[in-house]
Amino acid sequence: MEKNLEQSNLTSENNFEREKGENINLVISFIRHGDKDSKGELTERGYESARELGKHKEVLPDGIKIYNSPFRRTASTVDAILDGVEEQGKKDKTFKTRQRIELAPPEWEHFEIIAKKGKEAEEKEGRGGLFRYISHEPLAQKDLNHWTSALAFMIDRYRRGSHRFYEGSEVELRHITHDVVIGDFLRKVAVFKDKEGKRIEKVDFDKLGGSMNFLEGFEFVVRLDEKGNEFHKINFRGQELEVDEEKLNELVKLFKENPYEGRTTKVYPLSRQ
Repeated sequence: MEKNLEQSNLTSENNFEREKGENINLVISFIRHGDKDSKGELTERGYESARELGKHKEVLPDGIKIYNSPFRRTASTVDAILDGVEEQGKKDKTFKTRQRIELAPPEWEHFEIIAKKGKEAEEKEGRGGLFRYISHEPLAQKDLNHWTSALAFMIDRYRRGSHRFYEGSEVELRHITHDVVIGDFLRKVAVFKDKEGKRIEKVDFDKLGGSMNFLEGFEFVVRLDEKGNEFHKINFRGQELEVDEEKLNELVKLFKENPYEGRTTKVYPLSRQ
């Protein structure tokens, strides 16, 4: 866990008497960047929507730290969200923002084919076209699975680190990334069930409200009780979903065996860094 997060409660005079790893609420969220233009840049509408999100964002008592992939549209989305949080008068509740290369898209093994077909799908079907194409393109699955393993590794590291938090801590770690990896993580790790309570093995987002909208994502909630016992759940589109621990651990192992790094673009410096 990031050192400055663990130290976030050190200003309290009572911390030296508090236990660690008990009654902890850690929210690890991943959301898509804001509306983008044809060049992949955040649009004015995207900025305003992200700022509004920040204005109405519930900030947990011990604050929020935001990470982003090294793409201009994700960095700009972070700035917009933080502008909104500051309008709440909660600037003191935000930690230093960081870029994480693992949140960025990979260098696809079959990039030329995927890029061409992806663009065609987006032009034909709109903003959800690329999401649907990548999700079902056989040539993309190996790289996509590797990208998803990075998210799993982050979650695993954070939840382990939560046991070092002071008793009663409530913190959010928010990650601004891209729709395809968010959807892929959910379809592999979140347990969706049908009306009869049976797990849906092949998740079809068109039947679950469509592809990931801008600024949409999920929350992976880690809860430690008064004895330090760990509980997890995923919040997505108003649902509380179980976590497939076996699949999560499989992805974590994949990342450990073959660490992943994503692509980058020249990023505008974040004003909060």
